[in-house]
Amino acid sequence: MPKFCPNCGNEISDKVKFCQSCGADIDTYSVKKNEKSIVEETEKDVKIEDEKTEERKIERKYSLSDIVVKGGIIVVVLILLLVAVSMFSAFSYGASKTAESAVVQGANQGNFIPIATESLTDRNVRIANEIVANYHQTHTYSLNDLYVCGDMASDIWDMLKTQGINAKINVGNVDKDITNITDVNHAWVLAEVAPNQYLALEATGGYSVQQTVNPRYYKGWSFYNPKQLKNFLQLEQQYSDAAKKYNIALSDYKTIISQYNNAGLLTRISLKSQVDDDALLLQQRAQDLNQISQQISALLSSL
Repeated sequence: MPKFCPNCGNEISDKVKFCQSCGADIDTYSVKKNEKSIVEETEKDVKIEDEKTEERKIERKYSLSDIVVKGGIIVVVLILLLVAVSMFSAFSYGASKTAESAVVQGANQGNFIPIATESLTDRNVRIANEIVANYHQTHTYSLNDLYVCGDMASDIWDMLKTQGINAKINVGNVDKDITNITDVNHAWVLAEVAPNQYLALEATGGYSVQQTVNPRYYKGWSFYNPKQLKNFLQLEQQYSDAAKKYNIALSDYKTIISQYNNAGLLTRISLKSQVDDDALLLQQRAQDLNQISQQISALLSSL
């Protein structure tokens, strides 16, 4: 196999130590070249290793950056969560205080706030008792009069309706059983705390009365609004006035009849015209009383 000079590339013999063309020392040049190759290879390896090391540093740098960025994002998210929780807590507290303030303000203004755990019937009973008790604290029943207690009952009726509770105003007598409208001397309220279930409210005393305590509170005549009660009271007043006039006319007529019956003939002749006048007046008073009584009956039958 031919051999070539490692320096100039000229073909040389296997036995020569020096190139016949360039004079290069074949053995020494080969060693240097090998050393150079080794050095070059070593430098190359070192360079490659350095490049890998640099790449690892870059990767590590970017990895650290990623960690910092991700960590920053997590911190920001946590801060936002804390802020959100704080705002929600503040809002909840504010809403709670607002609700509490609304309860106090509503109570001061006569608006009664429902309790979530109570039934509708219990709510109505509670509000009805609160209304009549609060009303009694600011109103004095100074006169034992049907019209005064009627006005107070109308006030309670208005307050109940404002709170969504149906009610009616009753008139009658809570001290004795009656069958005639002329025996009526008092007015109170029946609050419908449940369908067809009523609670009597004594406006003049500020308390409620159960049916088992006094059943007379659940009897009498009922009016479904203050206007109906007002019409009745007006008729009742007219009836009372007419009854007084009738009783006076009746008393005068009885007196004149007694005088007429006990008088002599001449006296009777002089009393005859007065007897006739008193009899006519008594008849007129009776008609007036009967007419008002019919009006009252018509009003009560329309309820």
